[in-house]
Amino acid sequence: MLNKKITIKKICISAILASLCYVFTMFISIPLSSTGYINLSDFFIVFTTICIDPLCGLLVSIIGPSLADLTLGYYIYIPFTVLAKVLECIVVHLLFNKINNKSKYLLIFISSIVMASIYIIPDLIVLGFDQIIVALINFLFNTIQGIVGVILGLIIYKIFKKYDLINKIG
Repeated sequence: MLNKKITIKKICISAILASLCYVFTMFISIPLSSTGYINLSDFFIVFTTICIDPLCGLLVSIIGPSLADLTLGYYIYIPFTVLAKVLECIVVHLLFNKINNKSKYLLIFISSIVMASIYIIPDLIVLGFDQIIVALINFLFNTIQGIVGVILGLIIYKIFKKYDLINKIG
C-alpha cells in the first residue's frame, strides 16, 4: 500500500475528490430514522482507492465524510465515520488490488458490510441499547449505501479502464 509514490498531482486529485465527496455527501443524503443518513461518499472512496491510489483513497475517506458529519451536526459519528471509511478503503484496496481473479469484483462488496458494521455502535449510543432493531435497520440501509457506492465505483472504474484514463489521472 505504501510502495507507490505520492505526487503533487495525486494530492491535488485527492483534494478535489475529497471536496466532491463532501459536497455529494452533504447535498445528496437521505436521513435515517433519528440517526445518521445515507449518501454517496462510498462511491468516492471506492473510485479513488481503485483508480487513483489507496493512500489517496484514505485521504478522501477521512476528509469528505468527516466534514459532512461535522457540518450536518452528527458530531458523535465523526470518529466512527473515520474508522468505518478508513476500514472500507483498506478492505477495498486489499481485496481489489491483491486478488488477481474476477472474484475480486464480488469480494469488495465485503467492504460495505465492514463499513456498515461500525455504525451500529454510535446508533446504539444515540438511540439506546433497547433500540437494537432500529440500529439493525440502519445497518441494512448503510450496507445498501455501501453496495451502491461499490457498484458506481466499479462502473466508473470500468469506463476509465476502457478509455485508458486511469494512467492519465493517476
